[in-house]
Amino acid sequence: MRTVFPDLAEERLKAEFFGALPHGFFVEVGANEPQHGSQSWQFEQAGWTGILVEPQPELAERLRQTRRARVVAAACSSPGNVGAMMTLYLSGPHSSLKPELAVAGVVPEATIEVPTRTLDDILAEAHAPAPLDFVSIDVETHELDVLRGFDIARWCPRLILIEDHVTSLATHRYLTRAGYRLIRRTGLNGWYVPQAEAPRIGLFGSWQFARKYYLALPIRILRERKRRLQDRLRLRLGAGSSRERAALTGAELTGADMISVIVTTYNREDALDAALRALARQSDRNFEIVIADDGSGPETARVIERWASQFSLPIKHVRHEHDGFRGGEIRNRGIRASAGRYCIFLDGDCLVCADFVATHRALAEPGWFVTGNRILLWGKFTERVLAEGTEVEAWSFAALWREWLRGGVNRLSPALRLPLGPLRKLHRNAWEGAQTCNLAVARSDLDCVDGFDASYVGWGLEDSDLIVRLLHAGVRRRDGRFATGVLHLWHPRNDRSQLPANQQRLDAVIASHRVRALRGLSALAGKARVESA
Repeated sequence: MRTVFPDLAEERLKAEFFGALPHGFFVEVGANEPQHGSQSWQFEQAGWTGILVEPQPELAERLRQTRRARVVAAACSSPGNVGAMMTLYLSGPHSSLKPELAVAGVVPEATIEVPTRTLDDILAEAHAPAPLDFVSIDVETHELDVLRGFDIARWCPRLILIEDHVTSLATHRYLTRAGYRLIRRTGLNGWYVPQAEAPRIGLFGSWQFARKYYLALPIRILRERKRRLQDRLRLRLGAGSSRERAALTGAELTGADMISVIVTTYNREDALDAALRALARQSDRNFEIVIADDGSGPETARVIERWASQFSLPIKHVRHEHDGFRGGEIRNRGIRASAGRYCIFLDGDCLVCADFVATHRALAEPGWFVTGNRILLWGKFTERVLAEGTEVEAWSFAALWREWLRGGVNRLSPALRLPLGPLRKLHRNAWEGAQTCNLAVARSDLDCVDGFDASYVGWGLEDSDLIVRLLHAGVRRRDGRFATGVLHLWHPRNDRSQLPANQQRLDAVIASHRVRALRGLSALAGKARVESA
């Protein structure tokens, strides 16, 4: 039995699958045009009813004017993204919630903000029947997120037609675990039916699937990597159309792009003074400083004002009233006040070397966040550094080594500079060990996950929560060790009474697929003062 067909045969094969069924119910997620290329138009012509989901407002309105089916103007996604506005990347007829569209040679031309819902919510609101007859999902690489918001066991569709470029087996395995079997492929679309109703495929059909989904997968992955590498080379060499260069430049961080260094502080004026001194010596001058103040007294403001008078760089002071440790919320306020395309998070008791911003800029890459590490200065050495104004951030490795021998610092490895190359991506899916005392994330990625989760109250784990949700969103970890190490001044241990509750919150997000913060950037109201110092 043949299982792989060209897309031209799709309409005929769908008609054969359902026969002369006079009354059916279809769902088309990513409906796009009312008739051309539509997966459901032939069924509506045959008398079926259904739901069309399309996030682009103009296309949704065109669907309403042309089709009888119910039209929902929203993007389908996973439960973790429900209720949020997300960025939709547009390029001609193609759109995706991810900036790297799956179609070869296609780059985003524009973006819009669209509401998100789960498919379950849309179906329940429409009082859709169960079982559904036909479900089509074509959302340019966001299909797995749509499935996570779709209770397949509840709706029991007779046929799921889903676009799958097969650059991984994630979608196929998800549907297989849900009790569905792949029976056919037309063009880029996989046909899945309940296992109990799946026809026998035979040796020839099984061979076609094995070749497409398993044998050719490594080649397809290499081809995709080659294409993306060629895109970057074309950008750097100045080749390609102006539209392509503009789109790719929007993804890559260049020397002309502003970086925002967001520094958290609370009543630690001596340490903040030293931290600003270190930032003043940066070799890369295209950055701003945003002080995210968790409710300090007036002396902190005076320190910031004094340095602002000496800086040629913009300094912003964001403050809310102190109500216990609220690191997640004040960092969100710092993000909201920032103007950079790339955010580097730094604690106000961390001292950076002169190449810190420049190195983070060099390590920045679309789709990746960068985690750094630190050297801890012990208590007595910290007191001496602050009392004497010692510019320890400018010390050589030999000077730090001598201090290590005297017991002033805990280790030396973060001060080393090593060209690790591809080894920096060795732990791309690991969340452990990443901390906001030295973390860099693209602003667009922070917006995608709605920033930090202010549900975390009291010290601990709000930074881990952010990292886990970035990984859920497909943003990967790049290691900044042996390149971006900072010097962390000693301070007394923070109150950890809220740590068990925060650990429960973190365990819950790890066990889920949630991307958006429960109380993130979008939940911010007033109660914060922003000043340009």
